[in-house]
Amino acid sequence: EQIISQITDLKVVAQRPGRVLVPRATLLNDQLLSKGDLYGFFLDDTPMRIRVAVSQDQAELVRRETRSVSMVFARDIHTAIPAGLIGEVPRSQNTLPSAALSTDGGGEFALNPSGGDDLSAIERVFLFDIKPTDDRPVKYVGERAVVRFVHEPQPLFFRAWRSVQQLFLK
Repeated sequence: EQIISQITDLKVVAQRPGRVLVPRATLLNDQLLSKGDLYGFFLDDTPMRIRVAVSQDQAELVRRETRSVSMVFARDIHTAIPAGLIGEVPRSQNTLPSAALSTDGGGEFALNPSGGDDLSAIERVFLFDIKPTDDRPVKYVGERAVVRFVHEPQPLFFRAWRSVQQLFLK
C-alpha cells in the first residue's frame, strides 16, 4: 500500500488545460529527478509578462516619462508588438533575472567577476514588468525580447542636463 502511494505521488497533474514544455527531455532519460527541481514549463492561456532590467540612470525616465512601450522578439524582428508597463519591483538589485541580460548573453549588463555562479551584475538594476496590449499567451520560454520605451520629447538642453545630473549621482 505504501509503494502504491509513492507511485501515485510521482504523477504530475495540471490544474487547468495547457501544454508542457520540457527543453531537454532526452537528457532526462534514466535520471533520478528530485522533488522541487525545474525540469520543464507549463504553458496555458495566461497572458505573457516580460521582466525588463533597466539601468539605475534610466529607471526614473522609464517610471515617469514613458509614453508607449513596444517589444520585438528574436524569432520575428520585423514585427513590433505594442505593450504596456504593468509593474515594477520596488527596489533596485544587483541580480539579473536572466543570463540573456548580461554581456555574456548579449545584453548590456556586465557580470561581477567575483559574483560566483549567480547572475550578479556590477551595477544595480531596476526591474519592470511589461505585457503585450493584446494579452497574447506565452508560446516560447526564454526567448530574447528587445523592449523599446518611448518617452516625452524634450529639448536637447534638458536631456543634457539630466545626463549631467546622473553623472554626479553615480
